[in-house]
Amino acid sequence: MPVSYLKQRMRGTKLFKWQPDADVLVALATLYLMWASYYGMMKIDWYNKNAVILVVLFVILTNTVMAVIFPVWWVTKHRKKSISELGITKRYLLLSLLLSATIAAWRGSSLPSFITADYLYYLPTFIASALIFWEPFFVFGWLQTRYEKSFGIIPAIVLAASSIIFYQIGSVPSVGLIDLMPVYIVLATTFSLTKSIFTLWPIYWCIGSSVNQLSLGMHSSWDVVAVYAAAIFIQFAAINYLRKKKSSRKK
Repeated sequence: MPVSYLKQRMRGTKLFKWQPDADVLVALATLYLMWASYYGMMKIDWYNKNAVILVVLFVILTNTVMAVIFPVWWVTKHRKKSISELGITKRYLLLSLLLSATIAAWRGSSLPSFITADYLYYLPTFIASALIFWEPFFVFGWLQTRYEKSFGIIPAIVLAASSIIFYQIGSVPSVGLIDLMPVYIVLATTFSLTKSIFTLWPIYWCIGSSVNQLSLGMHSSWDVVAVYAAAIFIQFAAINYLRKKKSSRKK
C-alpha cells in the first residue's frame, strides 16, 4: 500500500492505547445481548419451535434493531458523528472490493470439500449469506471501530475476532469455533486496512459465511432467503433514514 495511505490511516490512532470510554461499554453490552440471543435461540425449546417468535426476536430485534439500527442511531444521533465511523463509506471502495475478492477466493478454495450435491442445492445458502449485512456490520463496523478508539488497532483486531467466537458460544460446536479463529483474525485485519464495510460485504461474506455454514454441516433454505431479504430491506431503510436525518440537521 502507498506510504501516504498508511500515514493517513494511522493519523489519530495508535497500534496500542488505553482510553476506554462509554462507547466501548455500550458495544460490550450489545455483544453480551447478542450472545444471549444466540444461546436462547438454540437452548430454549419454545423459542426454537415457534417460527414467528424466532423471526421477531432473533432476526428483527437482535440482528436488525440491536446489531444495525442501534449502532447507527448511537453514532449518528447520540454521538452526532458521521456514519463513515461505522465503515459505511465510499472511501477506498475499489481497494476494499479488491481485498474482499482476494480473501473470498482464499476462503472459497475449500468449498469443493463441502459440496456433496448439485450446486443448485446450495444456492439458497450463498444468497442468504450475501444478505447477511448485519453480522460484518455489527462485528467490524460497530464493535471493532469502538475497540480501536479505546485500545488501538492491534487489540481491536484480536477483540473483534474474539467477539465472533464469544457470541456463538453454546450455539455452535466449540471445536468449529476454535478452528475459525485464524479466519476471523484475517477478516479483522483486512477490515482494519480500510475501515470500510465493503472490504467484507457482500463479496467475501457471500463466500465466507457459506463456507462456515457448510463446514459445520448447516445450510440455508429459500424461506431463510426470504426472511433475510426482508431484514436487509428494513436495515438499509433505517440506515438511510438516520443518515438523512443527520444530514438535514446540518443544513
